[in-house]
Amino acid sequence: MSKNFKGYMGDQIGKLGTAVGRRWKRKMIYSAYQGKVRNPKSESQQLVRARFNLLVQLSIVFHNALKLGFFNLGKQRQATEANCFVNTNYGNVTGTAPDNVSIDPSKIMVSRGHLTGVVFSSSIGTSTPGTVTVSVTDINANIGQANSEDSIYCFVYCPDAQAGCLSAAAKRTDGATLSVRYPNSWSGLEVHVYGFVIGGTAETMGVASPSEYIGHAELS
Repeated sequence: MSKNFKGYMGDQIGKLGTAVGRRWKRKMIYSAYQGKVRNPKSESQQLVRARFNLLVQLSIVFHNALKLGFFNLGKQRQATEANCFVNTNYGNVTGTAPDNVSIDPSKIMVSRGHLTGVVFSSSIGTSTPGTVTVSVTDINANIGQANSEDSIYCFVYCPDAQAGCLSAAAKRTDGATLSVRYPNSWSGLEVHVYGFVIGGTAETMGVASPSEYIGHAELS
């Protein structure tokens, strides 16, 4: 039985005849009621679940980057940024058994869109304790919808710490450099660095570039 809010024909939460109502992103969503839910536990189905679970856990680590990098795609698909991240990266997960799945960090996409990106230097600065620096070598000015109002970001992922840090935004300008602060507990650990651009004009606001894997480095 559903619970009614706002009176007759208002929001319906729960089972309503042959439908189920729920609230998602401040909207009411209705789906068909499934009386008998199948829960197959074949090896192949468990492998699918293991792949999804790996990406769901990663989406928590990459949360701050995904809120930017998949915002526009999520709006288009009426899906969460995490859902878009999982769907985009599912094909990059490898493994032949449910207890042995993995993803190559260089294959992880943290943003997706049609905006023109920038070119990052493959040299990752780690000489200053507590800080990772990345420089931009080409802003791809006047290519596609690239604009000086766009914002450049980089994200640093530390697998051993199961955590990540997002940089502050830098404008798409010549000589742009991004710095990311990380916890002292990461010292001596390996990190992977990603970069992407978010549109800043009226036409491209929130639109992302495809993310670029900049490289990996050991922290000092």
